[in-house]
Amino acid sequence: MGEDSLWAVAAVMGEQQASLDEAGMALVLSLSTAGGLVASAAVSLFGKKLGRTVPLVTALLVGAILKIASGFVTDPGLYLVVIIVWNTVYMVAFLYIVAIAAALDATGKWSAPILGVYLVGSSFAPLFGTAVSEMVGFANLGIILGAITLIVLVPLLFISRFSHQQEADHAQDTTPGAEFPHAAIV
Repeated sequence: MGEDSLWAVAAVMGEQQASLDEAGMALVLSLSTAGGLVASAAVSLFGKKLGRTVPLVTALLVGAILKIASGFVTDPGLYLVVIIVWNTVYMVAFLYIVAIAAALDATGKWSAPILGVYLVGSSFAPLFGTAVSEMVGFANLGIILGAITLIVLVPLLFISRFSHQQEADHAQDTTPGAEFPHAAIV
């Protein structure tokens, strides 16, 4: 909900706060989507080499900072950059969250609920983002969304570490000869 709330109000925020016209906002949203696609390709190419925990935590920290910044930026060009980079980082974080869920259980036991929670949050995001921005303004919306990200970062950090350890334990159990104690031969 925290991520999609910003997406839901980005056009209004860009128009009212950064004086972007309709064409400028169309450019922001199009380039944001392109940034997400580039991020998807990069994660596909480099994800295994980078691991999951450090990129996820980095993406969430950068995303929180960019959400906060989005509420304060008034320059049209800078707003364009903040939203595009935020959406790119958002895609990276989302992909790593899905990867962590898949690593917890290859049968999809965790992947399906994670996507379900995402869809529920996504469905309430426009209502939440609009209501909060109307009540407390764009700057405070950015702070609230950044805080949500920082709060969610903590359990995701532990879940990521747990999934990594679980995966390493499973790999060790399935290596050839792991069931037979070689020391018994001596």
